[in-house]
Amino acid sequence: MSGAGKLWHRLAFDKPTKDRNTFGEDVATDWAEQHATRGELIYQAGSEAIAAARYAGRQVLKVKIRTGTGARAIKVGWRMRLLANGTTWDVKEVDAITQRAFVFLVIEGPVS
Repeated sequence: MSGAGKLWHRLAFDKPTKDRNTFGEDVATDWAEQHATRGELIYQAGSEAIAAARYAGRQVLKVKIRTGTGARAIKVGWRMRLLANGTTWDVKEVDAITQRAFVFLVIEGPVS
């Protein structure tokens, strides 16, 4: 199956909003939703980094979403929210070039 197939999960992607502190440094203060879509959560198995994250109580997953302007705007440092239960995940990697029709993300979490 080469189509969307398993894009069952409703997802939202949030960009950190920044403000300046008293020292003039940029500080992330809140999150603003930038993109909402459906995606497939793919369990990651294998590497030492993934095993280390699991020992620390965090999961590493791959996410597949349809490409588009909003999907291609997602950057490392953003967060993903699973709209069904509100859990949030940190976006660790973004791959917008492997397949033209999809963007793949590596996320880690859940985070508070």
